[in-house]
Amino acid sequence: MTTAQALKKTRINFWVHIAILAAIAAVFETGLIAKNTLAMSEQTRYIVDVAGIILTIGLIPLAIKGFSSQMRKAAKEKREELQQLFVAKSNARVALLFIVVAINLFLYYTASNNGAFYCAILGLAALVYSYPTAGTIENSKQQEE
Repeated sequence: MTTAQALKKTRINFWVHIAILAAIAAVFETGLIAKNTLAMSEQTRYIVDVAGIILTIGLIPLAIKGFSSQMRKAAKEKREELQQLFVAKSNARVALLFIVVAINLFLYYTASNNGAFYCAILGLAALVYSYPTAGTIENSKQQEE
């Protein structure tokens, strides 16, 4: 697999996840699904708020730095499948951040949870930061030498 093919695969995966998130927001914003329909007690609302925040705080750092050691190890061992590892790492990163944003968007729209909106924005910022670039592969290759 060439670098161009690896980038193409990861970028397609990235934009598919962005489109799904946009569709989730569009469904609620257009009124196809009514907002604030999730009736919860105050105790349940608090538990859900805390769970969303813990999910955000736990998954964003894992997604951003959690796979860096695998890439460094692959570069040191001079693996031939560095591009394949890049694709897997990038797809896993996008999936983790997608989970953060999707769950927090759902909580924001269904439970009117403003904290979930801010967590979704943080997850979206991390997702944009994680846009797959050739620089990541090139940095790994330079570490090989």
